[in-house]
Amino acid sequence: MDSLEKWLALRSCGGRALKKLAPYLVLLFAFGCGDPTGNLVYNKDYSHWFEDNYDDQSDLSPSDADVDSPRDTWSQDTWSKDDTQIKPDDTKFPADLRDDGASELTQDEGPVHSDTSPVDDSETVEIEDPTFKFVTNRDYLDRVLRMINGADSTIKIAHQYFKDGNAPDQIFDALVNASNRGVTVEVILEGEVETNPAKVQALQENGINAKVDDTRRWIHVKVVVVDDQQVLVGSTNWSSSSMYYNNETNYYFEDPELGDVYGGYVDSIYDYPGALKGLDAGPYGVVTPIGSGQYYDRVYPIIDEAEARIYVVMYQVVWSSQTSNKINKLISKLIDAHSRGVEVKVFLEDSDWDYSVNDGNQEAAQVLRNNGIEVRFDSKNIVTHSKMVIIDDSLVLYSGNWSLASMENNHEAGAITRSSSLTNQAVTYFNELWGQN
Repeated sequence: MDSLEKWLALRSCGGRALKKLAPYLVLLFAFGCGDPTGNLVYNKDYSHWFEDNYDDQSDLSPSDADVDSPRDTWSQDTWSKDDTQIKPDDTKFPADLRDDGASELTQDEGPVHSDTSPVDDSETVEIEDPTFKFVTNRDYLDRVLRMINGADSTIKIAHQYFKDGNAPDQIFDALVNASNRGVTVEVILEGEVETNPAKVQALQENGINAKVDDTRRWIHVKVVVVDDQQVLVGSTNWSSSSMYYNNETNYYFEDPELGDVYGGYVDSIYDYPGALKGLDAGPYGVVTPIGSGQYYDRVYPIIDEAEARIYVVMYQVVWSSQTSNKINKLISKLIDAHSRGVEVKVFLEDSDWDYSVNDGNQEAAQVLRNNGIEVRFDSKNIVTHSKMVIIDDSLVLYSGNWSLASMENNHEAGAITRSSSLTNQAVTYFNELWGQN
């Protein structure tokens, strides 16, 4: 099997003709290994090969990134897909052993934010509503099923993946059941993920309003809104590997104002998928939503103001030496924070097969280590797909990686929260990852 994995990594050493054949060869192996979906080969998820079988558009540049620009991301002077493939841990996690979702939290009374202002770092005051949850790893499937099964009027979904398999099939059945009891369901999926068109057709056949994005934007967001009241947003894709095996981080909000904000966001993508949609910064208590194209401007001021700690968990850092590059600037801000005495720790994905992810992460790690910052990588037998940053008592969760695609070209969403109880849960999660590696 090692030789197959090495061969599958030929993307890093050229060979477009063979790469075109790779998905079909993987499919043969998958059927032979007992996975009729064609995604898993000996518990490894190679479904990324199906979505990455696209025409070369490397002649395009970042300056082409207008409303109708390609859904590719650029790294330095060339473009490539914003890779978000996932693979499972070697040990399966049975559905009947999943833990319940994260514990109930109280909201902090936070500052008023304008649409473009950074988060105010003033002292927090606890209040009771709305309900917040920090939803990680195996908690996600239970949480999303509870939301869908309890829906009364509307379900709005914008997601990158809707694959076949045990976990996504449970979501599919729940959506159909919701539609059958009169709930209006709206779904938009990324058009270039191979399984999505068939999934959309199946949803439509069951009376659900569903479509794929056929514009040249890339839907990388993962957001579910129920009854314009409940919101689930973060890093988890709708695949069994993401929900059963990966390290993932998400927010669950139960609040009518936030439900309206994120519900409008999904409506906008559904109606106008070629245009990026930002989110109003508030006030929503301690919650500052982050929409498409807003991550850098909303996060860097908090990094600049950090006094005690910055902990980063990131699937992919597309490092560039260009000083004007936003990823370069974020790395530089981490170095500046470390130089003024802030504790900075960075935890990155170490893929056992996607060397394109490793290349950027290793380059970023080297720069950080050269400047005295400790960097650790996860184990190769599990994917850390989270996009989480802890800055003092602020917590940033997002759907996008530290790549220019996520910063400037993709549909992405997340939020910044400033709740000591919520952040403490995230710190515990971070420390568990950090201590394992």
